[in-house]
Parts: sequence; structure tokens; C-alpha cells
Amino acid sequence: MYLIRKSTGRYSRPQHASDIVRMLRSHQFEAGDEICKSTSYWFPISDIQEIRNHFGDSAVPERLPGHGEDWTITDVPFLERTTELPKNEPETSVLVRGTLVVLLMLALLVLIVVKLSVRRYS
Repeated sequence: MYLIRKSTGRYSRPQHASDIVRMLRSHQFEAGDEICKSTSYWFPISDIQEIRNHFGDSAVPERLPGHGEDWTITDVPFLERTTELPKNEPETSVLVRGTLVVLLMLALLVLIVVKLSVRRYS
């Protein structure tokens, strides 16, 4: 499943890969739109290599948004974004950063305990 993030900051409902391919072929994207596979990273609709990687060579239309002509999405219901997400950054990065903070705090706690133990038995 894929999500579409419009250049206006709105998100689509989850879409199947076949829906994305159909939308690509029928020119239903704008130049600033981005696509994200579930639990993956966002990439711009104008990135031909990413389109090929995710949907195959046959999914790449003759023209893509940002390559000469702007297209608009007309048939996908969008939901309003409730939180700002950094563009082109995996959504899991927040989880990774949080995990790193917890690990650093644990390491600091271990160092303090070790130092206190050394003082006690010295």
C-alpha cells in the first residue's frame, strides 16, 4: 500500500500499487506530489528512478510532473494532514531517534552506577 502526499500538504487514503500506476498513466499528479510505500520513505513523483524501482518501467508515463507539464489529481479523496512531517524523511526516523535517546540514557545510567560501585569498594 502507498500514500500520496500532495504539494498542498494533504494525504491520500492508502492506495494499491496498481492504483498508483493507473494514476501515473492518466497524469493525475502535480509536480510537488510525493509517494510513500507503507513504513518507507517519501519520494517525489518526478523521480523517475524511484517510480521504476517501485512500479516498474511500464509505469513511467511519457511525461511526469516537474518535467514540462503540471497535472492535477481529480479522483482520489484526500485527508487533511494533522501533523507536519519532514519531507523525504522516513517516518520511522522519529522512532529511531527516540530509541537512540533511550539507549544513551541507559548507557549514562550504567556509567553512573559503575562509578558509584567503584567508589564504594575502593
